[in-house]
Amino acid sequence: MAFQLFQGTLVENAKDRLAEIFSWSAFGGVFQDLLQDLMQAAALELEKSGAEKKQMVLDGLAGFLDTVPLPTWAVFFRRWIKAGLLVLADGIIDAVYLKFKEQINHE
Repeated sequence: MAFQLFQGTLVENAKDRLAEIFSWSAFGGVFQDLLQDLMQAAALELEKSGAEKKQMVLDGLAGFLDTVPLPTWAVFFRRWIKAGLLVLADGIIDAVYLKFKEQINHE
């Protein structure tokens, strides 16, 4: 439950960062920051499995991508932008997890 409250705050803060002026560069930075923040928040949910945590992060990103302000022309491509970025995020989450797991195994 705590994750959902934190997730809502993170998503709203991310949207606010893009509300005044949109650029793809800013969007990329906000998306990256949100992904990292959601992953850190999900990691604190100790009773959840890795797959559940990953899905929580992806759901948070999906909520952001559904509501983030986009340029008028990009709104028509929102579902493809969302799909592509969620696939990318899925791979990033796996890569970060594997790197973290390798670091723990080497210690």
